[in-house]
Amino acid sequence: MCGGIEELLALPGGALGAASRFEADASFVGDGYGIPTAASREAQGLAARHEALFTDHWYTAKALSGLVAYGRAGRFFDGETIMFWHTGGQPALFASHSAAAGASALVDTIIAPKSPSACPSRRGGARSAASVE
Repeated sequence: MCGGIEELLALPGGALGAASRFEADASFVGDGYGIPTAASREAQGLAARHEALFTDHWYTAKALSGLVAYGRAGRFFDGETIMFWHTGGQPALFASHSAAAGASALVDTIIAPKSPSACPSRRGGARSAASVE
């Protein structure tokens, strides 16, 4: 990315410090696109619970799992700026039946109230349109 910007600005290669500023790590992809990993599901839950940040299963949750793993491994230091660039993906949560089921499970296990009485319409089973007035 920086190389192209450097070229457009007629700067010498490396002037923007690309080698020290960006890292790409494909080790969190798992079995491939569209196949969540245990780590991506955990990262997705952490983001939802602690930051109200919803991510898709396909790409963003996997990238976020890398950020979580790096943090746990002590790869970040006090005073260091770390950016996670979340470019969207929430609509993808509902793009297919399996995604909708995954999103529903995410809500049920992470965000939904612990007490069934706290949200009777959610926990009390499906209601027909005729019963809702």
